[in-house]
Order: sequence, then C-alpha cells, then structure tokens
Amino acid sequence: MTISAGIVFACAVTYGVQGLYYGIGASALTWWLYSSWAEASQGQATLGARLCLLRVIDSNGGRASFWQTASRQAVRVALGAAPVFALLTGPRELPLALAALLPLSFLFALHNERRQTLADLLGRVVVVPC
Repeated sequence: MTISAGIVFACAVTYGVQGLYYGIGASALTWWLYSSWAEASQGQATLGARLCLLRVIDSNGGRASFWQTASRQAVRVALGAAPVFALLTGPRELPLALAALLPLSFLFALHNERRQTLADLLGRVVVVPC
C-alpha cells in the first residue's frame, strides 16, 4: 500500500491533477500484477495474506492459475476504483449506485457456504486458512 501511495503522490506532484489520475491508474495496475502473481505463485498468497495465514486456491482445491487470480484481482480493482472515481469526478460521471458495488460485493460472502466474495466467485477461487 505504501508503494501505491508513493506512485500516486509522485505522479500528482509531477503532473498535477492529471497526474493524480495517472498515478491512481499506475497504482491499480501495479497492485493487480503483484496480487495476481503472488496468489498464483507457490506461496498462493500476498505478503499480507501470509501474515493472516490465508491462501488462495482454485474451486477444486488445487493451485489457482495466474488467469484465475488475475480475473479475481481485476474485479477487486474495478470495484475498489469505482468509489474513488466517483469521489474525484462527481456523481455525473459515475453513478453512486455503481460505487456501492464494492461493499455489496462482500455481502456475497455471507450467503454462500465457502464465504466467497463476488471477485472470488468470478475468478473461481476460494480463500482458505493455511
């Protein structure tokens, strides 16, 4: 997260308001690549997930592929970026209903036995304890 904040800050300072948008995009891309790679690696988790003793597996119990974790992270980044984009641009550009998808996506975890969020379901992965 510190790296992401550094990317956004550096772009904003260098390029102004337009740089803020570039920084958010670059930060999201960096996070997407790192998370996808880490969850598809042999450790099956990001550093934070390892500290929480969690790992990501595919829906059959095996190691998740890069494309499964990449699709999971793409949904998470898109849902996480929607509220930020709505705050930066105002409700005219992005309806606030779309920004509400992030918290609503976690409600999926309350209504299925494997506790999968919307991103987990679309990526066909499960987060389990180590």
